[in-house]
Amino acid sequence: MKRKFAALLGASALAVSGAAQAAPRDNLVTVVDFTSDCVGADAGDGAESLAGSLLSLVIGPAVGAAIKGLGSALANAAAPDEVHVVGQTATYFYAVALPSDEASIVRYRKCVRFASGVKGGDGVALTGRPEDPGGPKGAAWLPSVGFARAPGIYMEVRLEVSHDRSAFRLVPVQAYVGKPFTEGGFHGKGRDLTVTISLLEPSKDGNGDALATRSLLLSRVANEAPVAPDQLAALATDWIPMPPLADAAKSRLADTIQRRKDRDELEKAEAKKKTSDGQQRLTRLKGLIAKDDAYLAQATPVTFRVDVHEVRDGNKVIAGIGKWLSDNSDKVAAPVTERLDPAERRKTAAADATQADSLRIAAIQAVEDWQTTEADAKSTAGQKRVKKIQAQAACRALRDAGHDDTVCAEVDG
Repeated sequence: MKRKFAALLGASALAVSGAAQAAPRDNLVTVVDFTSDCVGADAGDGAESLAGSLLSLVIGPAVGAAIKGLGSALANAAAPDEVHVVGQTATYFYAVALPSDEASIVRYRKCVRFASGVKGGDGVALTGRPEDPGGPKGAAWLPSVGFARAPGIYMEVRLEVSHDRSAFRLVPVQAYVGKPFTEGGFHGKGRDLTVTISLLEPSKDGNGDALATRSLLLSRVANEAPVAPDQLAALATDWIPMPPLADAAKSRLADTIQRRKDRDELEKAEAKKKTSDGQQRLTRLKGLIAKDDAYLAQATPVTFRVDVHEVRDGNKVIAGIGKWLSDNSDKVAAPVTERLDPAERRKTAAADATQADSLRIAAIQAVEDWQTTEADAKSTAGQKRVKKIQAQAACRALRDAGHDDTVCAEVDG
């Protein structure tokens, strides 16, 4: 049921018009990066927990309708594109913290930024200082990624989260348009830049399954000038459901919550009577919890892909993408729905918890069976040994899964 993002591009790409007589410049590149201090990014807004919202996302028909509605609104024309430059980078979407049993899930990234154009740039010289005359503001990072001169386009886009924490949208807050991507052709009649930002499943080449994709149109742009604030404000996209926490992170989250409970129980037991085995188990649990914290600090890997088209009519490129989304809304929605469905997410979490509980119950029962056999005067030495070995094996399985229980202290040694 999954459709690769490459299919979207293939369906929307159109032939280059020979009449345009415009040739792409050499060495065109797109560099994608992130920042937390773009315009409007409140330093404290990421502190609000998203945990509850991640369990109450829209599902089923609502997802399909949103995708199909987007496509229908955009599908109104068709035309050739002149130049297409693409770039992508991998990152994580969430950070999970567990100061207590209550998980705090926040965004790992607040803003995505990109620069596209001739490698190294071909506009005004940049020094990396905010006061660079005529260059893109807020782009001091550009020299560090190889742009000694202003690129063809620079843009910062804020990931704005909805009040109910269930969705986000893309809000362009800074943009600068440099020299054209092409030489000759249609510049005298004006040109458009279409920016398509996509959130994908992890992929090395940027062709993973699309979780969300939105296009922004900069119409009849001026060369080597910032984009006006009112034009940027009009580019804010519609709302996109928050991607679900990755299954691996959910499983690790359940494990570490249980490990913290195990640690607390052992600390209480060791406070009354310290034992060598108890201290070793406590040290091991604390080490695993520290690894959990490091793992969950970066959760839900994703790829951000940015496609930039320089065209004579950007609406026609958006139309191609919109038509594909309309025609394939059910197939696009299906894998997204699977990831957003709270019922499916609960099933996974329940299965993880059930497995841990099963190991714990098996250990408790095995230890109890051994103790009962030990207390039975009719039991032979061999029967007692077998029951103890079974109890030790059950406790070992529990600990190998990263958990523990105070009852296992009875069979240590």
